[in-house]
Amino acid sequence: MKKLFAIVVLMALTMNGFTQQIHYDFAETIESGQTLYFLKRDYAPQEVWVTYPCFRDYYANGDHITTYYYGFDKPAGDMVIPATITHNDTVYTVTRIDFSAFYECSEITSVVLPNTLTFIGQRSFLSCHGITGEIVIPDSVTIIGTNAFFYCNNITSVVFGNNLSEIRSYSFAQCYSLEHISNFPESLTKLDDGAFDRCGNLCDSVVIPPLVTTIGEHAFAGCNIPSVVISEGVTTIERGAFSSCPIGALHVPSTLVSISPENNAFGEGAFHNCSKLQSITVDEANPIYDSRDNCNALIETATNTLLKGCKNTIIPNNISIIGPKAFFSINELNSITIPNSVEQLETSAFAGCNSLTTIILPSNITYIGVGALNCCGLTSIVSKSPTPPTAYNSQWEYGYDNSFMGVNRDIPIYIPFGTIDAYTIAPGWDYFNNFIESEMNLEGEWYYEIQNDDGTITYQHLEYAADTTIGTERPKIIVRTNTIYDRDAITTEVTHEYVFERDGKVYWWNKDLEEFTTLYDFTAETGDEWEIKIGLESFTMHVDSVWYHEFDGRSYRILHVSDADDLFTGNIVCGIGHLTSFFPEKLMNRGKNYRVTGLRCYWVEGNLIFKIHRDDCDAIYAELHNGINEDGPSTGPGTFVVYPNPANNILFVETRLIASLPDQTYRITNLMGQTLLTGNISAETQQIDIAKLPAGMYFISVGGQTVKFVVK
Repeated sequence: MKKLFAIVVLMALTMNGFTQQIHYDFAETIESGQTLYFLKRDYAPQEVWVTYPCFRDYYANGDHITTYYYGFDKPAGDMVIPATITHNDTVYTVTRIDFSAFYECSEITSVVLPNTLTFIGQRSFLSCHGITGEIVIPDSVTIIGTNAFFYCNNITSVVFGNNLSEIRSYSFAQCYSLEHISNFPESLTKLDDGAFDRCGNLCDSVVIPPLVTTIGEHAFAGCNIPSVVISEGVTTIERGAFSSCPIGALHVPSTLVSISPENNAFGEGAFHNCSKLQSITVDEANPIYDSRDNCNALIETATNTLLKGCKNTIIPNNISIIGPKAFFSINELNSITIPNSVEQLETSAFAGCNSLTTIILPSNITYIGVGALNCCGLTSIVSKSPTPPTAYNSQWEYGYDNSFMGVNRDIPIYIPFGTIDAYTIAPGWDYFNNFIESEMNLEGEWYYEIQNDDGTITYQHLEYAADTTIGTERPKIIVRTNTIYDRDAITTEVTHEYVFERDGKVYWWNKDLEEFTTLYDFTAETGDEWEIKIGLESFTMHVDSVWYHEFDGRSYRILHVSDADDLFTGNIVCGIGHLTSFFPEKLMNRGKNYRVTGLRCYWVEGNLIFKIHRDDCDAIYAELHNGINEDGPSTGPGTFVVYPNPANNILFVETRLIASLPDQTYRITNLMGQTLLTGNISAETQQIDIAKLPAGMYFISVGGQTVKFVVK
């Protein structure tokens, strides 16, 4: 050992194309038996760093290679690094593990760090495979350097000190046996890229302290952490930070304004492949993101883009874009409803959702990105769009750009009537072989005229309300409202019908027979017949002719049908229904002496799809849904308030500024704008008897302001 000391403390030799350099000031044997090498610093004469003794630099095959411990034995066995070391009668405090101090010292079996350390340097224990058990970071340590314990794949746990401020890049990456880490201290400010990347056995919940502003790329990628708490104060989560973690719940605090998105077929968002998510919430004060309507999704507010969903997501009705990989590999996703507001499914939006068997694409969808419906479990696709959405099915040098990658080409693709020629040749859609024109949109609104027995004209309104279950079927609930008398009268008749569509046929729940019977057969050709059962009666429909009608750029297949008793004779528009009534009204009105004489307008999600006459259907829709103008302070704490809401028999109206109201009366209307109740406002708190109003939603107007309320 004395011969070793005789070597000049710092010298460089150039031999055979490589440089050899001595890197230490002195060496001492420590109590646990290893010889360690120490480096002094002029600016801190009483402190030393544990370092490596020697290295060589050379080039091999064009690669720059550095070998540490060149010509020196590497430390091995159990090692306790002392807090102080005495050399030539001088006592030095050990404050730092120098970079690469124990690089690839794979025969070290354990290490105890002194409570005098302030810094654990870059690559200091990199690839020390032999270290097993627990690593305790002393309270004195403020920084753990880049790659400090990288690939120490037998470490099982880490305890962090209370003053730690930085965990730098890949400090504990690929510590495959690491199962437990202590809570991060409140002093932590930096959690850099890859800090715990691919620590696949790390199974502790993680709390990110509030002084950490950025969670680096792949910081916990591939870890087995079941939950993460992101404290207020965190502003940024970088690419792949929690990729493939089985996190069950995600809450986005108000300060978190940058979450790396899934931006292309190969990029990883911050929560890429977190397929176990069940809950996603966003603080209401967050300026960038939201989770509106308790939808269990992460939404970019400004663009109405759903960035991240989970198996419990309910896509809100105002979402425009399902972002790249938004539902990537959520194999527990069995069904999803895509609202009509959605126009785009971006790259790999539902890729790997192999439990999805059917997906219904809304009528407004225009774009389906590469791999967006790469759902190998799909057994059918329904597209409500009369124009084939843009899709991909092209071969390139390394494979395919295909919107429906992996889906069976022969599954049925249900499309609107009259669109089969367009879909068959449309790029992307030409991937499929089995198109069926039989989709019936049962989620729209129908508006008919009623001819009353006194010759007056009133109206019938049908609207999809919800889904329900009857037996083994899941039909739609269609609310049917007949205005039997004048528009200002209060009498209406409301019934609920239950229908579902399968293979081009619409089935209706016959309440008398307590079974589903056929109402429409849109697949019928000229000369075909089917039986309709209404109540206990039945009659046979005969198809006299079939033709196509163009409206607003769409082609509709129309059946002219007749029956012997002229009960349901007329034209049926495939996908919409009978033009003179949705149901055989002569049988269903039960002697009330009125008949529905014509379909005026038909909408889906507020979009006019079909009309017969020259009516202003937009005005009709606005009248049906708005009744009277709701603009103004009535939407907040304005001129008046109503309570309770929902109400039962009594509604209280509190008029806070009664003296300034131009009209001290009230008017209650239904959703069709019909006046149901009127009266005077004579006190700041007015009591109104609403016992005669059936359950539903209503408007009350006072002084030109309007408020919605519900009767339960």
